[in-house]
Amino acid sequence: MDIILAPLLHVIYIALDCYIMGLFIYGVLYLLQSLDVLKKQNPLIFKIQTTLFALYEPILSPIRQLIPLRVDLSMIILYLILYFIRGVIIKISAFFPL
Repeated sequence: MDIILAPLLHVIYIALDCYIMGLFIYGVLYLLQSLDVLKKQNPLIFKIQTTLFALYEPILSPIRQLIPLRVDLSMIILYLILYFIRGVIIKISAFFPL
């Protein structure tokens, strides 16, 4: 069982880190567009934003509906949830060394 579980936890951990980095990039792009630093007419920015929107909005919109505030804290809440899951994976993987 250790042969399968340890690498699987490692792969999940890496995928979670990539997802967290993508969420950070999505937040920075959203901030730069709201400050008019980046324009949506740029094809590269539009493609990146569309891809990130498709990845993160299905998770962020239920958080926004669950916690209706005037300030959008859904990204921060998702960060906290993801870091909690990341910590749980670290604790579980301590029992199954690579």
